[in-house]
Amino acid sequence: MIMENEPVEIRAMAEADIEVVGALARNIWRAHYPGIISAAQIEYMLDERYSPAVLRTEVGKQGLWWDLLLRAGVIRAFSSYFRTDLPDEMKLDKLYVHTAAV
Repeated sequence: MIMENEPVEIRAMAEADIEVVGALARNIWRAHYPGIISAAQIEYMLDERYSPAVLRTEVGKQGLWWDLLLRAGVIRAFSSYFRTDLPDEMKLDKLYVHTAAV
């Protein structure tokens, strides 16, 4: 149970967060995408977008950011966004919130 007075922090994802973010992505995708896409497609997307190797590459990539929302020190949500080739434009690529965070 989440208490209203629990501290909330938003910070950049670090390499030490990769395993937790990957596990959170798997939890969220497996809870919400069945019925929309197949289980095989879910697993494919998780491998393509949230494997430790992919996340490690993206953490250090110029022009791409991952931010985490922590509540009471626990990662509850994440976002990823990047600069596009157009001037003054960015794209929000990922925004996921665990249901326990709300």
